[in-house]
Amino acid sequence: MKTATCLRLCVLTLLLCGTAAHARAQEWTPTMDVTLQGGNNRTLGVVDMMMPVAQNNANMAFVNLRTVLTDKDTWEGNAGMGLRHIIEGQDMIVGAYGYFDARRSEFDNTFYQITTGIEAIGNTWDARVNFYNPVGDDRHEAYTVAPNAALSGTTVIFDDGRRFEAAAGGFDIEAGHALPFIPRTYGYVARYDFNVDGGRDIEGYRTRLSSNVTDWLRLGAEYRFNDTVRDDGFAVSARLRMPLSALFGGGKSSTHDGIRARMTEPVVRDIDIITQQNAPQWQTAQRADGTGPAHVYFVDNRAAAGGDGSAQAPFATLAAAEAAAGNYDTIYVTAGDGTTAGMNAGMVINNTGQRLIGSGTALTLDTRSMNIPSNLAGLALREAATAPVITNAGGHGVTVTAANATVAGLRIDGAAGDGINIAATGAGASASNTVVDRVTTINNAGNGIFITAADHGSASAAISRSVMRDNTGHGVVIYDDTDGAFAADLGGGTLGSAGRNAIYDNTREDLAVEMDGATLAAQNNYWGQPGGPTATQIFAGAPMGNNPDGHWQFNETAGNATDRLGGHTGVLNNGATYNTTGGQLGGAVDLTLAGGQYVEVPDFAAAGAGDKLTVSYWVNPDSLPTTMTHIVKWDELNVGPDNSWGIRATNADGTELFIFIADAFDVGNNFFATSNADLTTGTWSMITMVYDGAGATYADRLKVYKNGVQLAGAFTGTIPTTLNDTAGTVTIGRRLSNDMAFAQYFDGRMDDVRIYDEALSPAAIAELYRMNGNSGVNSTGALAAVP
Repeated sequence: MKTATCLRLCVLTLLLCGTAAHARAQEWTPTMDVTLQGGNNRTLGVVDMMMPVAQNNANMAFVNLRTVLTDKDTWEGNAGMGLRHIIEGQDMIVGAYGYFDARRSEFDNTFYQITTGIEAIGNTWDARVNFYNPVGDDRHEAYTVAPNAALSGTTVIFDDGRRFEAAAGGFDIEAGHALPFIPRTYGYVARYDFNVDGGRDIEGYRTRLSSNVTDWLRLGAEYRFNDTVRDDGFAVSARLRMPLSALFGGGKSSTHDGIRARMTEPVVRDIDIITQQNAPQWQTAQRADGTGPAHVYFVDNRAAAGGDGSAQAPFATLAAAEAAAGNYDTIYVTAGDGTTAGMNAGMVINNTGQRLIGSGTALTLDTRSMNIPSNLAGLALREAATAPVITNAGGHGVTVTAANATVAGLRIDGAAGDGINIAATGAGASASNTVVDRVTTINNAGNGIFITAADHGSASAAISRSVMRDNTGHGVVIYDDTDGAFAADLGGGTLGSAGRNAIYDNTREDLAVEMDGATLAAQNNYWGQPGGPTATQIFAGAPMGNNPDGHWQFNETAGNATDRLGGHTGVLNNGATYNTTGGQLGGAVDLTLAGGQYVEVPDFAAAGAGDKLTVSYWVNPDSLPTTMTHIVKWDELNVGPDNSWGIRATNADGTELFIFIADAFDVGNNFFATSNADLTTGTWSMITMVYDGAGATYADRLKVYKNGVQLAGAFTGTIPTTLNDTAGTVTIGRRLSNDMAFAQYFDGRMDDVRIYDEALSPAAIAELYRMNGNSGVNSTGALAAVP
């Protein structure tokens, strides 16, 4: 049952008891006092009922009910019980009492307290002491003002602007005496002391006068001074006393004199529950994990060496700030002298919750890194200005390997690696919840932004209001290479990016996406032209750190086969066509070959020179003739000096593979024959040949994989240490030679042919197989210009 309901029941019970007790004549009868008081702080009205409930010649138990209304839209009610006793022969009354108080303040907050007190009343003097104890919820929000924050050294102090009203516990003590020169008038002096949790103690003094003009009219005045919190105050009052003997019968209160006449005097106590609003209280912003103060370290390359990272003595280099900052700290980089001096070695964020903020955006308070009230989030300590420039001739501009990191307000120019590389590799590694905002990455030797996770790591990032252009790799790479958690958002996704990025004019595709078939949210961005990205701006796949020298996706629906890396267009021969009913990798199209059809690619160095080569492709045979050829760099007339390498199926059912690596005079004598390829018609398989002439043994020099798993087999002849460099073309699906033993073309479908001038590792091959290349991109709401 709620407290207010209980209070009403108690009051009703006491009233009934009082009525019953006064059904017969008594020594003292109930009285009602009505008081009006006005002063410099407020005006109030008080109704006070004193009701004896049990009495004899020297004792009176009473119930006291009181209610107070003020011009401040407040209300207070007091319900109490007490006992007064006349000490015969001493002309003195002693008493004790207790009250339950309730108050609704001007801020519509309700407070409760218990008041207890003792008193001594004589013919010419009074003394009393009261104790006030709040109960229940003694602190409520009253109002708010604008929050404020400032830097103090490398820490942040703040006032959240919230003002709370709190009930004060304490005591008052009062003593008074009749004034000899004014009949029936008393003067009093009181001391009070109240403690407010989270606020200042209220201490001070009060004097008052009380004059009984008649038995039913009392005038009063009081003055409060030396108050530690409130202003001095004065008030005057008039009280009308009305005996209720007519209602309750009998009684002698109107004929009493001396000490007995004071038996029904109102209990003197503070009629209020004292409350106070807390003053501004500056606090130090704590790290989000509660481990201590959250630091903000400043970097300005114009500063003198030896600074402490404060705004007054910044670090001169980004490296100094990186060494000082820990979890949930902020590094704020100004534009300085506009050069990359002191900021040319990149930056690694490997601390949880760390922020790297450039002056290209406002330095704001952030609940991700600081344990602060939510109404302080976004409050600016520094307004946006010119962005600083970061570079790194030896690696990435910014590397993120920790969770909850933020990178904002920077320009990353000319880094040898990626502009921003967000990566988590290994079990337990996390670069999750990364925020990239208002960053420009240009002229990098790698990609603008690269987001990846591998080997059970977890990564996620939201990119907004950033520019990725003129990079020598991709603008953005999204690469899910893990069974851990992975997500990315370039606009309109679940991570909260609003988009408004500009992604265009990068050397390779502006966006490369491999998310295991998921769809990337990339809405509300600019792609270099109105209407959204073109087909050639998005690559459904991702770099693996091993970039092919030639890559034919066969995503066209007509015309020759484009090398997505440029320069090696494959010419379709004899009616070779594209199948648009669903390719295996990188889109809904693949290459279909039958009846002597093939694709021919002009010679290029990576396809047949040196001692390293990897050829990988997807194949889906429609039939399995004895010598069906997949892909070769081999002279069709089988002239030894013009042969280099080749892959073809063999055996009566065409289920095994022969891999030829020719020497200068080879006509097919040096090869590796598999024993467990087991190709099947109507089934896609990924075949990968890896040649490394530096290997000590033939088994080290030549390996063959199906679906990422190495195949067994046997070697014939010699596997040379160097490829036979020829001017011959690379042909896909053409017969190895016109020799009848090798004269059968491929019959079926092929997709995603890649040629590398390096030997891919087993891990890279396994990942190449795992990648499905069918991730989608939602680029709706494309912008017509750079935002």
